[in-house]
Amino acid sequence: MRTGYLFLISSVWILFSCHKTANKPDPDPVITSVDTLLDWEKIDSHLNTFIADVWFVSSSKGFFLGGDSSTYRTLDGGLTWSPIANTKANSKLNLFFPDPQHGFVQGQSQLQITRDGGSTWITKPLPTNSALTFLFTSPSTGYYGNIGTGLYKTTDTGTTWNLVYSDNKGSAGYYTYFSTPDTGYVVTMSPTLAITTDAGANWQPIANNLSGYTGHFLFNQLQFVNSSTGFYANSEGVLKTTDGGHTWENVFPNKEGFVNLIKFFDIHTGYYKTDREIYKTTDGGQTWSLSCKLNSGDDIIGMNFIDQHTGWACTNSGFILRLRQ
Repeated sequence: MRTGYLFLISSVWILFSCHKTANKPDPDPVITSVDTLLDWEKIDSHLNTFIADVWFVSSSKGFFLGGDSSTYRTLDGGLTWSPIANTKANSKLNLFFPDPQHGFVQGQSQLQITRDGGSTWITKPLPTNSALTFLFTSPSTGYYGNIGTGLYKTTDTGTTWNLVYSDNKGSAGYYTYFSTPDTGYVVTMSPTLAITTDAGANWQPIANNLSGYTGHFLFNQLQFVNSSTGFYANSEGVLKTTDGGHTWENVFPNKEGFVNLIKFFDIHTGYYKTDREIYKTTDGGQTWSLSCKLNSGDDIIGMNFIDQHTGWACTNSGFILRLRQ
């Protein structure tokens, strides 16, 4: 998932395709050392290719995006997986379920949609071909960030999309988070940071000190746990704000992350995923403890939790990591 600092949008997609979706591993990779799994267990999907993302809707039922372009489903907490018929599509990047019945698979230029808990899926085109990040605040309303052009919104489950935000600087990435259906944030690599309180109709810039933390084009993640406290995982580590985004402090400096994910459950407890490690904090980022580390030449790609004690991650070599505390 990692390397290269490219500036053209087409070149950026080469970087992202090689990193968020990674590369197909050798059939018999050499294991150099034992993984530090701690509270996690490692499950072989037997897919023999990378897994781009993972999402669970309950402790037993989950999905992942396989490197063979199919979507897979488990009903036993990730121990066994089977492909879902008629789900093959190119460049599938991200999974998102706003509720157990409604789910979405986002690709660079298309969106796959289920309304029956993942049994059947339909495909709708996106109006651009460089989609990177997305989320839905309800089964009908969602957003996706397109490289270089901006943030798009749908209110009819992906049938139509409208551009609702652009910083007009050609930013390589629009990373967004909605804490409620109306209140949302977007940060770009410019960097700019903006907030909406009317579901994306209007955006107000937030003066900030992010200029020192832009890094290079990567897959980053933003989350606000309340109106004042937020976290932003990027190539510099984990940034934290306690004043609504005006000032940010790097609470976990780390320059090794190319796919940088966070998940906080409250102002105290959260997880941070970098290339080969997952870390946990219970004091709002003041201190971090190692939760899982891959020492076997593999990379962690996606990460998802249903609560602070139960989570999953997926790897470049086709493994599922499961947290059970």
